[in-house]
Amino acid sequence: MRRRVGRDIEAASRVLGSLSRTVLALPNLEMPDIIGQQVHEALDALHLAMLAAKEGDYIAAGREARAAHASAEAAFSHPAILAQLSFPESHKLGVYMPLFFPALLTVMLALLREVQHHVQCSRKAGKG
Repeated sequence: MRRRVGRDIEAASRVLGSLSRTVLALPNLEMPDIIGQQVHEALDALHLAMLAAKEGDYIAAGREARAAHASAEAAFSHPAILAQLSFPESHKLGVYMPLFFPALLTVMLALLREVQHHVQCSRKAGKG
C-alpha cells in the first residue's frame, strides 16, 4: 500500500512538472481557468496525501494520491494544451509560410513598381 501511494504521488508530481515545463516553453499559451483549478486540486490532494502518509493513514493517502494524479492528468490533457502541443508556432510557420510567401512577394513587387512609377511621374512633373 505504501509503495502504491508513493508511485501515485510520484506520478502526479511528474505530470505537474511536465505541465509546468510545457507552460514555460509556450509563453503564448492561453490557459483556461479550469486548468488552474485542476492544478490547485492536484496540489491540495498531494499535500493531503503526504499528510495522511506521514500519519500512517495509507488508505486516505492512497485516495488523495489517486485524486492528485487524476487532477494532474486532467489538467495536462486539457484540449487547450493538447492543441498547442499538436500545432506549435514553428509548425504553423512551416505550414503557412509557403502559402503566404508567394502572395506577399507579388504584393511587394507591385508596391515597388508603384513607388518607382510615382517617382518617375514626380520627376517628369518637376521638369515640365
